Amino acid sequence: MGLIHPSPREGQVIYCVATGLTYGQTASRMGISIHTVHTYIRRIFEKYQISGKTEITHLAIQLGLLRLGA
Repeated sequence: MGLIHPSPREGQVIYCVATGLTYGQTASRMGISIHTVHTYIRRIFEKYQISGKTEITHLAIQLGLLRLGA
C-alpha cells in the first residue's frame, strides 16, 4: 500500500511548514487564518501519524513536495 496523498491545501501547508515558514507566515501566504493552519496541521499529524515539524519535512520529501538540494 502506498503513501496516502494529501489534499491540495494539506499539500500547501506541508510544503510551507517544511520550507521553514511559521504557521503565521503560512496563513498569510495561503490567505487563511492561523486557526485554519492549526486545523490542517492537526489533520496532517493524525492522517500520517506524525508529531512535529521535522516529521513534516520528511513527509514533504516522501510525497515529492520537497527535494533535497533543490
